[in-house]
Amino acid sequence: MNCPNTDYSTGNIAYQRRSVLRVAGFNSCRYGHGREDTDLAWRIKKNGVILFCHDMVISHFDDTWSLKRLITNASRYSYDVRFLKDHGTFLYYRKGFMHPYLYACLVFPPLIFFGFPVWRPRDLLFLPQVFIYLVNVRWVLWRAALREGVCLV
Repeated sequence: MNCPNTDYSTGNIAYQRRSVLRVAGFNSCRYGHGREDTDLAWRIKKNGVILFCHDMVISHFDDTWSLKRLITNASRYSYDVRFLKDHGTFLYYRKGFMHPYLYACLVFPPLIFFGFPVWRPRDLLFLPQVFIYLVNVRWVLWRAALREGVCLV
């Protein structure tokens, strides 16, 4: 089955060697530590088809995130802006808003409960850190937009 447009960033993807060589592989100089996998997939897809295999499975392990890890992770969002500039589109871009749901959570914090599950009472203690993370994500996106010459809200 032909794979729909996605961000291809889950790590459960495989390519034929010739497809990767045809597009000169990962663009790790332009995408340091984020979106290099998405960029590769989109460049391959421009030259052919990416097939989806339901049998391919990947597991992600739950991990405890500290505020420091959240801040570090937020820095990766700058590559989303670069991807938008390079490809003219991005899965999480709508009418000038990059990651509109994260923006909405920043403007109206109660929305955080819908995207960041609270399973135990102690999870409530983490919500202020999530808000700091969202502020940092927006800051990273705006700085990247200025640097890349992309207009974002």
